[in-house]
Amino acid sequence: MKYFVRISIVLVVGFLLNTCAIRKVSSPFIRVETPVIYDSISVLSWNIQDLGQTKNEEELTRITAILKPHDLIAIQEVVAGEGGVDAVHRLMSILNNDSQQFQFALSEKTNSSSVYASERYVFIWRSNTLDLIGTPRLLPYLDEACDREPYQGVFTLTNGRDTFAISTFHAVSEKKKPELEVVHLLLIADSTKIQNLLICGDFNLDEDDVAWHPLYNKGFKNVLDDQPTSLKMRCKDGVYLNHEFDNFFWKGSEMKVKNGVVLDEVKTCDGLEGFRDLSDHLPIVTYLKFKVDLK
Repeated sequence: MKYFVRISIVLVVGFLLNTCAIRKVSSPFIRVETPVIYDSISVLSWNIQDLGQTKNEEELTRITAILKPHDLIAIQEVVAGEGGVDAVHRLMSILNNDSQQFQFALSEKTNSSSVYASERYVFIWRSNTLDLIGTPRLLPYLDEACDREPYQGVFTLTNGRDTFAISTFHAVSEKKKPELEVVHLLLIADSTKIQNLLICGDFNLDEDDVAWHPLYNKGFKNVLDDQPTSLKMRCKDGVYLNHEFDNFFWKGSEMKVKNGVVLDEVKTCDGLEGFRDLSDHLPIVTYLKFKVDLK
């Protein structure tokens, strides 16, 4: 009798479990999640110290090796004179020596307080990934607020759908109070109709400074956090990194920005002197992500 009862219980439980499983599979309320797919591009920002006639071919070749893997490049501190213009053309010649895959836009001289403070900016982009919309420009509404007014360009992915504006900026040195310039960068958000915005450069200011609060209050976010990007003149106690001066700040309705990286090409104290031939700042990289419409 006990044996018969056990068999009956097993059969009933098995039937119930099987029925529940069938009901679960056949339920009309089951949702299949559609995977989210993104188009992604890499953006590099770099203050290349005194990019001008003093940079020789070997140094420019080393610079291009760092730039080449990326889709969009924003460079600060191009020398304002003809030496800077020539250096950019030599840089582009090396960058495109195997194929014409990169284009560039070089700014006019910034309207600075002196010829020694004036510089140029340059955007470089991979032509099979991005299209430039219109002509990049120095932002006139920040001319008086900033000694070197930012340079802005508008780009679209070659799919023709995803558009963003990028502004690059080199603030005055730390002793000249860059926070008095940075606080005005809010005007970029107020004056740009495009919803997807990226601001990058050498701000000579930590991302935690209160001068950034107006931009944060507008919904902007910083990419790098507590990551030094400038270099000491010489190593001290094995440390060659200095200040958290370079960064990305972004805001976007369709754009996401994640995974900021400092490209530490110095690696050890032994590499510091050689890298400082190129710059006193490390390049920084982030990735812009745009959701792909699968409809």
